[in-house]
Amino acid sequence: MLASVSSILAKAKINIGGLSLGHFEAGAKALTIISIDSPAPSDVVGQIALIDGVSEVKMIEL
Repeated sequence: MLASVSSILAKAKINIGGLSLGHFEAGAKALTIISIDSPAPSDVVGQIALIDGVSEVKMIEL
């Protein structure tokens, strides 16, 4: 799944600046936080949301 996300970002020429992965218990849903160098356009966010196994995508600008 992570390879699919990074591939979509690479095709959009969006650089990954940081990455954090975690889950609460084995076999449970996992959380991935990806810090990117520029905002992702809505079509890129939409492509990520369509990846099999992805349940939710949120873009947060800080």
